[in-house]
Amino acid sequence: MTRREWMRGLAAMAAVSPAACGKTAGGGAFEESTAAGPNPERGFYVQRAVESPGRFDDLRGRGISLVLLTVNLNGHRNRPLDDAKLALLDDAMRRIRKAGLKVIFRAAYGFTDADYRVDPTDLGLIRRHVREMADVLTKHAPWVFAVQAGMLGPWGEWHGSNHGVSPSLEARRAVMECWLDGLPPQVFLQVRRPMFLRDGGMDKDFRRIGWHNDALLANPDDMGTYVEPGWDRWRELTWCAENLGGVPFGGETVPDSESTPPDQVLRELALLGACYLNSNYHGGTLDRWRRENTPEGNLYQCVGRRLGYRIIARALNLTGDGVSGEIILQNTGFARPLCARRVELGLVGSGASATIAGIMMLDVVAGSWHAGKNIHLPFRFPVPIQGRSLALRIADAAPELIGDGRHSIRIMSKGVRFDDVGGWNVFPS
Repeated sequence: MTRREWMRGLAAMAAVSPAACGKTAGGGAFEESTAAGPNPERGFYVQRAVESPGRFDDLRGRGISLVLLTVNLNGHRNRPLDDAKLALLDDAMRRIRKAGLKVIFRAAYGFTDADYRVDPTDLGLIRRHVREMADVLTKHAPWVFAVQAGMLGPWGEWHGSNHGVSPSLEARRAVMECWLDGLPPQVFLQVRRPMFLRDGGMDKDFRRIGWHNDALLANPDDMGTYVEPGWDRWRELTWCAENLGGVPFGGETVPDSESTPPDQVLRELALLGACYLNSNYHGGTLDRWRRENTPEGNLYQCVGRRLGYRIIARALNLTGDGVSGEIILQNTGFARPLCARRVELGLVGSGASATIAGIMMLDVVAGSWHAGKNIHLPFRFPVPIQGRSLALRIADAAPELIGDGRHSIRIMSKGVRFDDVGGWNVFPS
């Protein structure tokens, strides 16, 4: 695909904005909400350490559905993980589950500027640590969105390691293979740079492995993120857009990100299919985003709404027979839903205690709901719809989460009521 073709596609994607997604022709049109909403697997995240995790039960009320959970392995550089450390991880995961959240996970042998070259030289020990943590995470797999490979170098960001300034291919493959072998296939893995995906010799169709950028939007090369010979910034972005649409991307900004113009921020986040960003770092960058205006509001609000998927209702059209019709949705986010989803329709009777009835499965794949795409959901019920409201549930397909409304996708349109318990989006009758 040529650069000109990518620019045309990007312009079309940029045109899909909250301001552009109002009423449409035909009956039952809807206006988009301006809220961000705590939808699963997307948005601004908070970072917590298992050693001092703090509270989780107040996060959904702040519109947060993701936690970057870290484990500091500094005290285990020469020995296996002890039961106490693994218990901290298990306890944090249990509390996150109870709070209705999901996790991005990372472990490293230090999280400060003083932790260069503190990772074990023994790859066997690193593998053992990975296996021990993977065993705990597997018990909580439905609540684990992604694991950042970590382990090598300070912050687990794959530089400044005992296995090389940029860790050797042998070391990187050892960590990646061990995580992939130890985790269930529905858990995504992320590495630190796109070049590590190209030279890793693994999972070349990129169905499971993505990347994260912890120096996001810091011109010219995101502090060494885009430094592979022959690969400039535009080529890297284009490659990511062409190859990585089915895996999560996210990260955090840095002080150098502050000077990046708003149009570049939105353009690159769209190309990268950004799902999540750090809500606290870097403060200067995020404060500037709050002061920068766009046609959709300030830049921070605009980014917050569009991180990951954003499913809105365009229209609900009923046919004259009273039993069939079509729901038209649209994804105005940067990315598509990535976790498996079960899509269902039901009918709601009148009255405060009305329950969902007549539930039918829709033969659709939410993972195909690409950014900017209109989504048509035709339906036909065996009984008349009149006198009842239509309800749509886009549930997490994990058996443990199907009935937990906190993990269902909330439609971000005015007039569509969301049931946080059952996860149903109820359309007005």
